[in-house]
Amino acid sequence: MRFLITGSSGFIGEYTKRYITQKGHEVIEYDLKEGKDILQISNFKQNVDYIIHLSARINVNECEKQPYLAYKTNVCGTLEVMKYAIKNKVKGIIFASSAAVYGDTY
Repeated sequence: MRFLITGSSGFIGEYTKRYITQKGHEVIEYDLKEGKDILQISNFKQNVDYIIHLSARINVNECEKQPYLAYKTNVCGTLEVMKYAIKNKVKGIIFASSAAVYGDTY
């Protein structure tokens, strides 16, 4: 099976990528660090069976100064991933987040 992992360079993404490849599946990385913005995922042309969507802006201080950055990536980006999945008949999507999106809670 072919898995597209958004946020593949993040903490959870690295472990997820490793786990899936150890199970013998193909992983296609999709991460802003690799120059791949989820807001532009409609330009992505490879066929995949499943998407594991982990991309998000988690820098709370940066987002407090420019809250639209978080909205644009976390909300609009997720919508773009869903549209891509529907258009390309992806079999399933796993969406996850980390506690880092909450920032300091103390």
